Amino acid sequence: MAALEHLSLSRNQLTGSIPDNFRNLAKLDQFYAGQNQLTGSIPEFLGSLTNLRNINLNFNKLTGPIPASLGNLSKMQYLTLNDNLLINAIPSSLGNLTNLQSLRLQNNQLSGPIPANFGNLSQLQHLWLYNNRLSGCFPELLRAFCGKSVYTYSNPGLPGEGNFTAFCN
Repeated sequence: MAALEHLSLSRNQLTGSIPDNFRNLAKLDQFYAGQNQLTGSIPEFLGSLTNLRNINLNFNKLTGPIPASLGNLSKMQYLTLNDNLLINAIPSSLGNLTNLQSLRLQNNQLSGPIPANFGNLSQLQHLWLYNNRLSGCFPELLRAFCGKSVYTYSNPGLPGEGNFTAFCN
């Protein structure tokens, strides 16, 4: 399994946590395990699988914070963690993912500010943060995303409850 590059486990009614032995999948490029019943936290070791370009863990029951170690994944293009039970602040380390094209964190319980360094994500086309508990102001650097697919609504702690369009105008 050490040579495995693509692992697709989506829509299999899987339960339990992400296995620790997945840490040995050093060549893993794409990891799909969305639309299952996975529980527990997102393992820190995913941040050491430096070939990952795509992680999709949406529509599970994952809990806890988003590991800051995911910010080490310099090849990451698509990070999809929506529709879980994730908590705490969005790690600012995700602002290091300069190849990131899509970040989907909607429908969780994330809180705190939108990291200011997200404005550095020049390849980003989709930023979906709606229906969380985010607060603070929109970072000025996010103006670079005006006109792109940015959804931040249903965040009562953001200006206009997350009205990004109003921020852009």
